[in-house]
Order: sequence, then structure tokens, then C-alpha cells
Amino acid sequence: MWFWEKEELYMGPSGEKAAALCAALEEAGIVCESLYRNVLGGGRSRFGTIGALDSAGIHYVYVKRKDLEAAEAIAHRVLHP
Repeated sequence: MWFWEKEELYMGPSGEKAAALCAALEEAGIVCESLYRNVLGGGRSRFGTIGALDSAGIHYVYVKRKDLEAAEAIAHRVLHP
């Protein structure tokens, strides 16, 4: 999906919510793209990972701009039961 044709539908710390949302979107036939970013950074050394926490990230879910209205209805149903 090209950056000019996508809109952010979800941004949050919960990977479970992002996964549930993507599953519901795919079931409805809406293409989505998910992304995870570690907000604390961290680095690697020969002794292992330094400063990176698995829970210190943000999950994003994007949909095509043309599908945004339908995707928002699904997101509301999935994220706010």
C-alpha cells in the first residue's frame, strides 16, 4: 500500500487489539497493513539486547483511504464492544 493512499485507523500499545482489528477487516474484505514501532529504541551488543522492551511499542493499523469509512465502523465494533 502506497503512503499516499493509506489512512491510520488504529494507534495504540495493544497488539491484541491491533490483531483483532486486522482479522475483522480481512474478514470484511478490507485490505489493511499493520506496523509495530519500538518507542524506546534500544540497541544490540554482544551480550544481548540493551534497553529494548517488548511492551514499549506502538502498534499501527492502516487502511486504504477509499475504505476508511467502512473500516471505521468495523473498528468501532471491534475496539469498543
